[in-house]
Amino acid sequence: MRYSESFLHGALRGAGFGFAVLAIGLAYAATSLYSDLPTVGSGSMVSSSAWNQVVGYANKAVKQETEVITVSGSNVGIGSTNPKQALQVNGKILVGGGPFSSAFMGNGNSNISVVGGISNDQFARLTFGNGAEGNYAGIGMKVTGGGSYLYLGTSNNYTSGITNEAIVIDPNGKIGIGWETVTNDCVGTAYNTCSVSCSAGKYLTGGGCVVDGSIRYVYRTYPSTSSQWTCHTQANLENAGSILRAYAICANIR
Repeated sequence: MRYSESFLHGALRGAGFGFAVLAIGLAYAATSLYSDLPTVGSGSMVSSSAWNQVVGYANKAVKQETEVITVSGSNVGIGSTNPKQALQVNGKILVGGGPFSSAFMGNGNSNISVVGGISNDQFARLTFGNGAEGNYAGIGMKVTGGGSYLYLGTSNNYTSGITNEAIVIDPNGKIGIGWETVTNDCVGTAYNTCSVSCSAGKYLTGGGCVVDGSIRYVYRTYPSTSSQWTCHTQANLENAGSILRAYAICANIR
C-alpha cells in the first residue's frame, strides 16, 4: 500500500486539526508496522518534503506561529528547521512521569538511557559546547572487559575539544583526579639538594626522597612550593654514582 504526495497534500489542505493529527499518527503507525512502505528521503513517493508538509499543516492546525517539527532527510528537528543529527532539539527538555526507583544500583528504571552497540574500549559521551559537537566539557562512559569507567573532562583549548580527563572513576568506585608520580635523580658528588616539580597545572599531594649508593642520609624533605618537592642530605653525596632521588605525587587539584 502506498500514498502519493498529491494525496497527502490534498487531504491535509482539506482537513482540520483532527485529521492532521490522525494522518501523522497513521503514517507513523504504518511505517512502523509495514516494511514495504517507503522511508523518508529514500527516493520513493514519500519524500522529506512531503513529510514536512504533513508536519507543517499539523503545526498550523494547532495554531503554532512558527514550525515546531521539521523532517530533513532522516533527521528530525524540534525547534530547528535544519537538524544536523537524527534528533535535534533547540530548547529545554523536560523528562518526567517515571517510573522512579528506590535503588540506584541494579538494572532497569532508567529515565534517560544511552544504549546499544558500545564495544570494549569505546566511549559513550555527553558533551557540552556551542558547535554541532560539544567541545567545552563532557561526561563519558568507557566500556572495558573488566567493567565501566566514568570520565569527567574539561577543555583548555576549545579548538582541540576536551583536553583533559579531570576525574576518572574506575569499575570499583575508586576516584582518580589526574594523579601522577614524577621523579628527579640528582647524581654525583655535587649534590646534597634535589627537587622535583609537578607537570604544568598539577599540584602536590605528597612527596619523598631516596638515597642510593651513598651513606648520606636525608635530613630534610618538604614541599618547597605548592607544586614542588625538595630533599636535602646532611652533606654532599660522596660517590660519582651516588643518587639523591626526589619524587612528588601530584594531581589535578586546586
